[in-house]
Amino acid sequence: MALTPYNHPLFEEDENKPADPYVAFTTGEYKGDQDGNGHLSTSRRTGVVWAAQGERRRKMDQEFGDCNICTSNTDGVDFLARNFVQSLIDGQWKYVDIVNFWALDAQPWCECERCKKLGSETNRLLLMIHQVAKVMKEAQTAGRLSRQVLLHTCAYHETLSPPDRPLPADFDYDTIAVTLYPIGRTYTHPFGDPASIEINQPMAQDFLEWAQGGFYKGSVCIGEYYNVSRLRILPVVYPHIMAADIPWFYRYGVRHFQYMHTPTRNWGTWTLNQWLMAQLLWDPSADSTALLDDYFGKFYPGTTQSTRSFYEHLERAFSNIKAIKHYVELAESPIKSYCLSNELNGMAKNLFPLKSLQYEESHPVTDDGLDMVEVMSEIELARKALNQSLLNCTDAIERRRLLEDEQRFAYGEATLHLFNHLVRACIFHHQKLPDLARIEVASARRYADNLRSMVEVVQGAGAHASDVNGFEATQLKPAYEFLIKEYGGNGNAKTE
Repeated sequence: MALTPYNHPLFEEDENKPADPYVAFTTGEYKGDQDGNGHLSTSRRTGVVWAAQGERRRKMDQEFGDCNICTSNTDGVDFLARNFVQSLIDGQWKYVDIVNFWALDAQPWCECERCKKLGSETNRLLLMIHQVAKVMKEAQTAGRLSRQVLLHTCAYHETLSPPDRPLPADFDYDTIAVTLYPIGRTYTHPFGDPASIEINQPMAQDFLEWAQGGFYKGSVCIGEYYNVSRLRILPVVYPHIMAADIPWFYRYGVRHFQYMHTPTRNWGTWTLNQWLMAQLLWDPSADSTALLDDYFGKFYPGTTQSTRSFYEHLERAFSNIKAIKHYVELAESPIKSYCLSNELNGMAKNLFPLKSLQYEESHPVTDDGLDMVEVMSEIELARKALNQSLLNCTDAIERRRLLEDEQRFAYGEATLHLFNHLVRACIFHHQKLPDLARIEVASARRYADNLRSMVEVVQGAGAHASDVNGFEATQLKPAYEFLIKEYGGNGNAKTE
């Protein structure tokens, strides 16, 4: 009997069902449930794995797909595992020792009844990688795979919460590790700070449940988002966040730490991030204040005080950048996630629904982050301090370092000014104050034109975190073009 809700031409017992919309590409592949195990038999032969999404069947093949595979389909997972292990033996991964074995990024999961019975998405992911590890162990025992290979999977989005039921007794914790990726976090507060109720605390609780021996008993690693794709190598610095977070993670058993996406050239202000992270990973108990004293004293010996002041204001100016330019997740809020640039591009009437990010300065009891007017004040103070360092510097090597800082800072400075003027123009647009909106749009145009001339500074962090120029990197083109059209006078948005 056919195991689908459709009338398939290969079967005689489904004529009362609607026509199969997938028949064009399943005829010739589809063989039904040949072994009577409750699963379709096509995946073992063809390498095509199916998943159920409501009334739809979705396909995942060698080039990914739009849905995670049916993890309850043991034939399909076995097919995946054996091809994967064969690749480790003599294929394109024959020199690989550590594999990131992840689910699809932000894609749905199979909704078939058998998958639902396996539990949460986290349970299903871990059971799948457990099956893969067993096939790999078979190959090692048989001598076909002659090296140890570690499998790292990720706690991310729908798998961020730990498993809610026991894992198999033979789950191989020596082979399998989990990296927690709290992509929805904010950097207004350290990760474990109880004051970040609105954003960080639910994710911090998930981490603690992973790390403190719930149903999962293995290693937990951390994947940070210091230069997550949409940040586009802005001059964000994290000395206070690193000084709090890295020892905190270490205290709860984390021994592996990484971030994405690492700039590979033209570091400028990013030099501090790279250096401090390396120092704290080497010794999480190190005195971060003493480390910073050493850094600024040696890297900027002639302008130590003013340059350190520049970095302090810079850190504050970009502390809320995740909510401004990427996004933050809100577990207890009906809006679920928030990003100022998305709200701007949609010309939302209420641009600032979060306690941690308002336009005017505010100081709630919890979740206090820098508001937009404070951000702009800090960026102006940073500029003043950097200009002072450039004026006072007499050493050629130190001056080159400051100029590298200035190049990256100028990009970030212009980006925040563009955000600010577009925010104000959007507010005046909804208040039906066209004269005021026109003033803001004129200022926005100047910063947009300046950003278009910045090319090198937004490249060098891989395809995900680089861009064509500084204006494209802001990802504010829809808002900018709308406001230019409405209030830009006789000029249109400048194009390359």
